[in-house]
Amino acid sequence: MKKILILANYLPSGGWGGGVIMRSLTQNPPENVSFLWTVPTSAALPSPWFGSMRLLGFRAGFFRGRGFSTAILHLESILFSLRFRKFLKQNAVDTLWIVMPTAFQDIYRLSVLCRGANIRIHVSVHDDPVLENEKRHKLVDRLFRGILDKSHSIDVISARMQRRYKQQYGVDSTVITRTVPDNFPGNVQAPDHCLNILMGGYGNASAPWPQPLIDAVAQLNTVCGTTLMLFDPKLRPWESDRVKVFDLMDEMQFNALLQTVHLGYACDDLSPDKIAFAQLSLPTKVITYIGAGIPFVYHGPADSTVGDLLKEFKAGVIVSSNDVGELYEAFMELKSNYSLYAHQCALAVEECFSEAKVLGRLYRELLK
Repeated sequence: MKKILILANYLPSGGWGGGVIMRSLTQNPPENVSFLWTVPTSAALPSPWFGSMRLLGFRAGFFRGRGFSTAILHLESILFSLRFRKFLKQNAVDTLWIVMPTAFQDIYRLSVLCRGANIRIHVSVHDDPVLENEKRHKLVDRLFRGILDKSHSIDVISARMQRRYKQQYGVDSTVITRTVPDNFPGNVQAPDHCLNILMGGYGNASAPWPQPLIDAVAQLNTVCGTTLMLFDPKLRPWESDRVKVFDLMDEMQFNALLQTVHLGYACDDLSPDKIAFAQLSLPTKVITYIGAGIPFVYHGPADSTVGDLLKEFKAGVIVSSNDVGELYEAFMELKSNYSLYAHQCALAVEECFSEAKVLGRLYRELLK
């Protein structure tokens, strides 16, 4: 039995897009693999189990009441590394699976751990940590390079990220996204007399967003009854009879909601200084829409990972401006040619996101 310990900054029940990815990858391990999960924390875990996965409590030893300084962070990281290496031995872990964080202090601690760890390390990168740390760009780049160099295998969220890391860091990686199982809940209603539009998760854009989206939905309501479903709490000021902001719900509730959705919406920042994020990361919500057979509008740059996907599979429409008319026309295009776009979703699942294919790639890396 191979024991693989997942080290993440969230519990398996949380984590937003990263949590969705990790839950889909760890739900049905092969018989010769046992997944464990831990979070560096000073608090007790709420439960020792998540489904059949055992959660291990690890007291990280953070200094209480500390102010930030490089010296304190370095001492804390050494303590973290010593305790965690002992923790790995106590639990007879064969492989450490690191879900790459983006906060500077967490990256620093991991860099110290990886330098001293005598164990096989696999790293998953869902968001580029260097892009998330503009003020410490050079330092984080050096720390991240060190973590990748110490890793025995790496998975990344997109083909663009894979190419970038090969060119920039000289490392090989495998593209791993969330999986779409055969029993994934799909849309069961055609958009005939009404239109339900979903934006899962948070909106990743700056002003004038979300106003163009809200105005486009208002325009759609002149044609057919349209409801916009949101999960971003900062959008509550725009809530109305036709704009619903939901509280967080578990996956069973969300999957039931998916079956009532006709179209999806995802956005990335169109500002020139923010475009690099969209050029590397692939929003999990996009894979969710595709898996459910829900055509979607991508409100973001065409030169992006989503843009690459839609060149290959016409599962949605790109709008690269904040023009209300363009957003309206994109939603109407999807509504008018619904079966065509839904079919392209099915092709994308079969080729890119099926559970069998994604897990096949993952276990080839984890079990090397």
